[in-house]
Amino acid sequence: MTFERVLFPVDFSDRSRETAPYVRELARRFDSEVLLMHVLQFVTPPYGPAPETGYLVVDQMQMLHEQRRQEFETLFEDEFAGIRVRRNITEGDPAHEIIDCATTERISLIMMPTHGYGPFRALLLGSVVAKVLHDAACPVWTSAHTEEVLTHPPQAWRRILCAIDTNADDIRVAKWACELATEENAQLCFAHAIHDESLSANAHDKLGEVIGPSARDRTVTVAVGHPEDVVREAAAKYQADLVVIGRGVIQKRLGRLRSRAYAIIRESPCPVISV
Repeated sequence: MTFERVLFPVDFSDRSRETAPYVRELARRFDSEVLLMHVLQFVTPPYGPAPETGYLVVDQMQMLHEQRRQEFETLFEDEFAGIRVRRNITEGDPAHEIIDCATTERISLIMMPTHGYGPFRALLLGSVVAKVLHDAACPVWTSAHTEEVLTHPPQAWRRILCAIDTNADDIRVAKWACELATEENAQLCFAHAIHDESLSANAHDKLGEVIGPSARDRTVTVAVGHPEDVVREAAAKYQADLVVIGRGVIQKRLGRLRSRAYAIIRESPCPVISV
Protein backbone atom coordinates (compact mmCIF):
# COMPACT_ATOMS: atom_id res chain seq x y z
CA MET A 1 0.00 0.00 0.00
CA THR A 2 1.55 3.27 -1.13
CA PHE A 3 0.39 6.72 -2.19
CA GLU A 4 3.27 7.81 -4.38
CA ARG A 5 1.60 10.98 -5.68
CA VAL A 6 -1.24 12.80 -3.92
CA LEU A 7 -3.34 15.42 -5.71
CA PHE A 8 -4.64 18.21 -3.48
CA PRO A 9 -6.98 20.61 -5.35
CA VAL A 10 -7.29 23.92 -3.48
CA ASP A 11 -9.68 26.82 -3.89
CA PHE A 12 -8.33 29.18 -1.19
CA SER A 13 -11.33 28.42 1.01
CA ASP A 14 -11.26 27.71 4.75
CA ARG A 15 -12.11 24.10 3.88
CA SER A 16 -8.91 23.77 1.86
CA ARG A 17 -6.87 25.17 4.74
CA GLU A 18 -8.55 22.79 7.20
CA THR A 19 -7.78 19.84 4.91
CA ALA A 20 -4.08 20.69 4.52
CA PRO A 21 -3.01 19.00 7.82
CA TYR A 22 -4.51 15.70 6.63
CA VAL A 23 -2.62 15.94 3.34
CA ARG A 24 0.61 16.83 5.13
CA GLU A 25 0.43 13.95 7.60
CA LEU A 26 -0.43 11.38 4.93
CA ALA A 27 2.45 12.61 2.75
CA ARG A 28 4.85 12.27 5.69
CA ARG A 29 3.72 8.73 6.54
CA PHE A 30 3.85 7.44 2.97
CA ASP A 31 6.69 9.66 1.69
CA SER A 32 4.30 11.00 -0.95
CA GLU A 33 4.80 13.76 -3.45
CA VAL A 34 2.01 16.34 -3.16
CA LEU A 35 0.69 18.02 -6.28
CA LEU A 36 -1.05 21.23 -5.28
CA MET A 37 -3.57 22.26 -7.92
CA HIS A 38 -5.72 25.32 -8.46
CA VAL A 39 -8.14 25.81 -11.34
CA LEU A 40 -8.99 29.34 -12.46
CA GLN A 41 -12.52 29.70 -13.75
CA PHE A 42 -13.58 32.24 -16.37
CA VAL A 43 -16.91 33.93 -15.75
CA THR A 44 -18.89 34.79 -18.88
CA PRO A 45 -19.59 38.54 -18.95
CA PRO A 46 -23.27 39.39 -18.46
CA TYR A 47 -25.34 40.70 -21.32
CA GLY A 48 -26.11 44.40 -21.08
CA PRO A 49 -26.76 47.54 -23.11
CA ALA A 50 -23.22 48.82 -22.63
CA PRO A 51 -20.24 46.85 -24.03
CA GLU A 52 -18.14 48.42 -21.30
CA THR A 53 -19.89 46.16 -18.76
CA GLY A 54 -18.41 43.04 -20.35
CA TYR A 55 -14.95 44.58 -20.62
CA LEU A 56 -15.07 45.56 -16.96
CA VAL A 57 -15.88 41.99 -15.90
CA VAL A 58 -13.05 40.62 -18.04
CA ASP A 59 -10.58 43.10 -16.54
CA GLN A 60 -11.68 42.21 -13.04
CA MET A 61 -11.32 38.50 -13.74
CA GLN A 62 -7.84 38.99 -15.14
CA MET A 63 -6.83 40.94 -12.05
CA LEU A 64 -8.26 38.21 -9.81
CA HIS A 65 -6.46 35.50 -11.78
CA GLU A 66 -3.15 37.32 -11.49
CA GLN A 67 -3.68 37.79 -7.75
CA ARG A 68 -4.49 34.09 -7.36
CA ARG A 69 -1.39 33.08 -9.32
CA GLN A 70 0.79 35.11 -6.98
CA GLU A 71 -0.90 33.74 -3.85
CA PHE A 72 -0.67 30.18 -5.14
CA GLU A 73 3.12 30.35 -5.46
CA THR A 74 3.51 30.47 -1.66
CA LEU A 75 0.29 28.74 -0.56
CA PHE A 76 0.93 26.22 2.26
CA GLU A 77 4.66 26.87 2.01
CA ASP A 78 5.13 26.52 5.76
CA GLU A 79 2.60 23.71 6.21
CA PHE A 80 4.34 21.47 3.68
CA ALA A 81 7.95 22.23 4.67
CA GLY A 82 10.10 19.15 4.18
CA ILE A 83 7.59 17.51 1.82
CA ARG A 84 8.04 17.16 -1.93
CA VAL A 85 5.53 19.58 -3.45
CA ARG A 86 4.75 20.53 -7.04
CA ARG A 87 2.31 23.22 -8.08
CA ASN A 88 -0.08 23.22 -11.00
CA ILE A 89 -2.32 26.17 -11.83
CA THR A 90 -4.55 26.03 -14.89
CA GLU A 91 -7.81 27.35 -16.32
CA GLY A 92 -11.03 25.56 -17.17
CA ASP A 93 -13.74 23.46 -15.58
CA PRO A 94 -12.41 22.38 -12.14
CA ALA A 95 -13.75 18.82 -12.16
CA HIS A 96 -12.55 18.15 -15.72
CA GLU A 97 -9.10 19.58 -15.01
CA ILE A 98 -8.75 17.59 -11.77
CA ILE A 99 -9.67 14.31 -13.48
CA ASP A 100 -7.37 15.06 -16.41
CA CYS A 101 -4.48 15.88 -14.07
CA ALA A 102 -5.07 12.73 -11.99
CA THR A 103 -4.89 10.61 -15.15
CA THR A 104 -1.89 12.37 -16.72
CA GLU A 105 0.15 12.47 -13.51
CA ARG A 106 -0.80 8.92 -12.47
CA ILE A 107 -2.11 10.16 -9.15
CA SER A 108 -2.41 7.58 -6.35
CA LEU A 109 -4.94 9.49 -4.25
CA ILE A 110 -7.03 12.65 -4.61
CA MET A 111 -7.66 14.49 -1.34
CA MET A 112 -10.32 17.19 -1.26
CA PRO A 113 -12.81 18.66 1.20
CA THR A 114 -16.56 18.55 0.92
CA HIS A 115 -18.67 21.61 1.67
CA GLY A 116 -21.06 20.88 4.52
CA TYR A 117 -21.84 24.33 5.84
CA GLY A 118 -25.06 24.80 7.80
CA PRO A 119 -28.14 22.56 8.20
CA PHE A 120 -29.21 22.77 4.55
CA ARG A 121 -25.92 22.72 2.63
CA ALA A 122 -24.91 19.72 4.73
CA LEU A 123 -27.40 17.76 2.61
CA LEU A 124 -25.41 18.44 -0.57
CA LEU A 125 -21.92 17.67 -1.78
CA GLY A 126 -20.10 20.29 -3.80
CA SER A 127 -20.62 19.80 -7.53
CA VAL A 128 -16.87 19.50 -8.18
CA VAL A 129 -16.51 16.82 -5.50
CA ALA A 130 -19.48 14.92 -6.91
CA LYS A 131 -18.03 14.90 -10.43
CA VAL A 132 -14.60 13.84 -9.21
CA LEU A 133 -16.10 11.00 -7.17
CA HIS A 134 -17.98 9.79 -10.23
CA ASP A 135 -15.17 10.01 -12.78
CA ALA A 136 -11.86 9.53 -10.95
CA ALA A 137 -10.12 6.21 -11.54
CA CYS A 138 -7.95 6.48 -8.41
CA PRO A 139 -9.13 6.45 -4.77
CA VAL A 140 -10.63 9.73 -3.50
CA TRP A 141 -10.31 10.97 0.08
CA THR A 142 -13.05 13.35 1.25
CA SER A 143 -13.17 15.19 4.55
CA ALA A 144 -15.90 14.76 7.14
CA HIS A 145 -19.02 16.53 5.86
CA THR A 146 -19.47 18.62 8.99
CA GLU A 147 -19.02 22.27 9.90
CA GLU A 148 -15.86 21.42 11.82
CA VAL A 149 -13.49 19.35 9.67
CA LEU A 150 -10.87 18.71 12.34
CA THR A 151 -13.03 16.42 14.46
CA HIS A 152 -10.46 13.63 14.02
CA PRO A 153 -6.70 13.97 14.33
CA PRO A 154 -4.87 14.01 10.98
CA GLN A 155 -2.20 11.64 12.27
CA ALA A 156 -2.05 7.89 11.57
CA TRP A 157 -5.34 6.01 11.23
CA ARG A 158 -5.81 3.74 14.23
CA ARG A 159 -9.33 2.46 13.57
CA ILE A 160 -10.65 1.90 10.03
CA LEU A 161 -14.21 0.95 9.12
CA CYS A 162 -14.88 -0.67 5.74
CA ALA A 163 -18.46 -0.56 4.43
CA ILE A 164 -19.09 -3.49 2.10
CA ASP A 165 -21.84 -5.27 0.25
CA THR A 166 -22.12 -8.97 -0.53
CA ASN A 167 -21.32 -8.78 -4.25
CA ALA A 168 -18.07 -9.83 -5.89
CA ASP A 169 -17.00 -6.23 -6.61
CA ASP A 170 -16.51 -5.61 -2.90
CA ILE A 171 -13.85 -8.33 -2.61
CA ARG A 172 -11.48 -5.73 -4.06
CA VAL A 173 -12.68 -3.10 -1.55
CA ALA A 174 -12.23 -5.45 1.41
CA LYS A 175 -8.74 -6.45 0.23
CA TRP A 176 -7.75 -2.79 -0.22
CA ALA A 177 -8.96 -1.96 3.30
CA CYS A 178 -7.03 -4.93 4.73
CA GLU A 179 -3.82 -3.82 3.04
CA LEU A 180 -4.26 -0.27 4.30
CA ALA A 181 -4.96 -1.43 7.86
CA THR A 182 -1.87 -3.66 7.77
CA GLU A 183 0.31 -0.81 6.49
CA GLU A 184 -1.01 1.56 9.15
CA ASN A 185 -1.05 -1.08 11.90
CA ALA A 186 -4.68 -0.13 12.43
CA GLN A 187 -7.72 -1.98 13.73
CA LEU A 188 -10.15 -2.87 10.94
CA CYS A 189 -13.84 -3.66 11.16
CA PHE A 190 -16.58 -4.10 8.57
CA ALA A 191 -20.15 -2.84 8.34
CA HIS A 192 -23.02 -4.10 6.19
CA ALA A 193 -26.65 -2.93 5.96
CA ILE A 194 -29.61 -5.25 5.44
CA HIS A 195 -33.32 -4.58 4.89
CA ASP A 196 -34.66 -7.23 7.25
CA GLU A 197 -33.33 -8.98 10.35
CA SER A 198 -34.17 -12.36 8.82
CA LEU A 199 -31.38 -11.79 6.29
CA SER A 200 -28.68 -11.52 8.96
CA ALA A 201 -27.45 -15.12 8.96
CA ASN A 202 -27.26 -15.30 5.17
CA ALA A 203 -25.49 -11.93 5.07
CA HIS A 204 -22.82 -13.12 7.50
CA ASP A 205 -22.12 -16.16 5.31
CA LYS A 206 -21.82 -14.07 2.14
CA LEU A 207 -19.68 -11.46 3.88
CA GLY A 208 -17.26 -14.21 4.91
CA GLU A 209 -16.72 -14.95 1.22
CA VAL A 210 -16.21 -11.27 0.39
CA ILE A 211 -13.85 -10.52 3.26
CA GLY A 212 -11.75 -13.63 2.74
CA PRO A 213 -9.81 -15.86 5.14
CA SER A 214 -7.22 -13.26 6.11
CA ALA A 215 -9.82 -10.92 7.57
CA ARG A 216 -12.41 -13.26 9.03
CA ASP A 217 -11.19 -12.51 12.53
CA ARG A 218 -12.24 -8.88 12.10
CA THR A 219 -15.32 -7.40 13.73
CA VAL A 220 -18.31 -7.43 11.36
CA THR A 221 -21.43 -5.37 12.04
CA VAL A 222 -24.61 -6.37 10.22
CA ALA A 223 -27.52 -4.07 11.00
CA VAL A 224 -30.96 -3.23 9.64
CA GLY A 225 -31.26 0.21 8.06
CA HIS A 226 -30.09 2.44 5.25
CA PRO A 227 -26.37 2.00 4.48
CA GLU A 228 -25.53 5.59 5.41
CA ASP A 229 -27.21 5.20 8.82
CA VAL A 230 -25.57 1.85 9.54
CA VAL A 231 -22.13 3.16 8.55
CA ARG A 232 -22.54 6.38 10.56
CA GLU A 233 -23.54 4.49 13.70
CA ALA A 234 -20.79 1.88 13.27
CA ALA A 235 -18.16 4.58 12.72
CA ALA A 236 -19.29 6.37 15.86
CA LYS A 237 -19.37 3.15 17.89
CA TYR A 238 -15.87 2.08 16.88
CA GLN A 239 -14.55 5.68 16.95
CA ALA A 240 -13.26 5.18 13.41
CA ASP A 241 -10.67 7.58 12.03
CA LEU A 242 -11.48 6.60 8.45
CA VAL A 243 -14.26 4.93 6.45
CA VAL A 244 -13.47 2.95 3.28
CA ILE A 245 -16.20 2.43 0.67
CA GLY A 246 -16.37 1.18 -2.93
CA ARG A 247 -17.39 3.20 -5.99
CA GLY A 248 -17.72 0.46 -8.59
CA VAL A 249 -16.51 0.46 -12.20
CA ILE A 250 -17.17 3.23 -14.72
CA GLN A 251 -18.52 0.91 -17.41
CA LYS A 252 -21.14 -0.63 -15.14
CA ARG A 253 -24.52 0.71 -14.14
CA LEU A 254 -24.28 3.88 -12.01
CA GLY A 255 -20.75 4.47 -13.29
CA ARG A 256 -18.08 4.52 -10.58
CA LEU A 257 -20.48 5.86 -7.99
CA ARG A 258 -22.55 3.41 -5.98
CA SER A 259 -26.15 4.41 -5.32
CA ARG A 260 -25.52 5.20 -1.63
CA ALA A 261 -21.97 6.56 -1.81
CA TYR A 262 -23.04 10.23 -1.67
CA ALA A 263 -25.21 9.57 1.36
CA ILE A 264 -22.47 7.66 3.19
CA ILE A 265 -19.97 10.49 2.59
CA ARG A 266 -22.50 13.08 3.78
CA GLU A 267 -23.36 11.16 6.95
CA SER A 268 -19.93 9.83 7.93
CA PRO A 269 -18.55 11.41 11.11
CA CYS A 270 -14.98 10.98 9.82
CA PRO A 271 -13.14 11.22 6.47
CA VAL A 272 -13.97 8.70 3.74
CA ILE A 273 -11.78 7.06 1.10
CA SER A 274 -13.79 5.73 -1.82
CA VAL A 275 -11.99 3.19 -4.01
